[in-house]
Amino acid sequence: MKKYIWIIILTLTSLIAHSEQNNSLIKVTNRLYMISGYGGNVSFLVTEEGVVVIDSGSQEMYGQKIESLIKSITNKPIKYIILTHFHIDHTLGACGFSGNPIIIAHQNLATNLRAHGQNYIDRNKNKYLIPWINSLKENMNQLKQNNDPKWMEIQKQYNSASERLENISESSNVYPLLSFTSEMKLFLGSDTLRLFYPGKAHTNCNIMVEFINQKALATGDLLFNKCLPYIDSNADSDTQNWIKQLVKYSQKDYQYIISGHGALGNTQDLQLMGQYLTELRSKVEAGIASQMNLKELLLEVKMPEYSHWGFQTTLAIEIEALYKELSNQTTK
Repeated sequence: MKKYIWIIILTLTSLIAHSEQNNSLIKVTNRLYMISGYGGNVSFLVTEEGVVVIDSGSQEMYGQKIESLIKSITNKPIKYIILTHFHIDHTLGACGFSGNPIIIAHQNLATNLRAHGQNYIDRNKNKYLIPWINSLKENMNQLKQNNDPKWMEIQKQYNSASERLENISESSNVYPLLSFTSEMKLFLGSDTLRLFYPGKAHTNCNIMVEFINQKALATGDLLFNKCLPYIDSNADSDTQNWIKQLVKYSQKDYQYIISGHGALGNTQDLQLMGQYLTELRSKVEAGIASQMNLKELLLEVKMPEYSHWGFQTTLAIEIEALYKELSNQTTK
């Protein structure tokens, strides 16, 4: 039982901050890069006028590490940080960047940060990180007692997690200087970036960023690439529109899709996630029509065809969010 609980804690924690052991810097095109392993995926474009960064990692020290990776590629200044939505695995690292880059986001992001930002930080610490650290410590001590040399590897994880806990306690939310409601364009030398709000989906402030010259799209958390997505009903999520937008942009001619979580993808990955949400939504909707309550739905609804995807324990959160969304629609 303890082993099962520990696995759940590890999986949930990975939604907020991926292990540093999995970090990577990928060259997408000549001047466009993707960084993973510091929370949600980060991308950056090196332009003639400076660097534009999309999302910032999950805490201050990760923002600093992301900045160091960028500086290993270019000495151009970081001019803008664009935040795709308000979840801390994408925003909290912004406080670790030097040079006061201009923060850009949808107008609802600041409102959500004020309403939920500190609560999300506290939840990450108290519900995920601290139980994870306690489980690592217990496991490490047990291995030590059994003279199992694996305790040294667990100790590394324990030290890393403890450092993360200390740093996230010192991290603070950074609010955007520029915001928009529908669309905004950035012109930097020969490059054009289109920032746009596709409507409520993952949250009510989720935006996507189109790198026009590179034929690439950064989706934020509108795409969890081969991972079960997190549906944030506390931030007015809308899965019906989410599916609509995934279908719409899967039909565009983008060559590269930079997801909020998971590997670098393509338009087929947008289509696949739209298919997943459609199937899950249909199952929950059918359960509600059969007068099933939430407890019954959590026991009944399964998605075995997607059992190889990451973030499996997120399914319960998805079902609860869909139950809330679809029940509200039924009573309107």
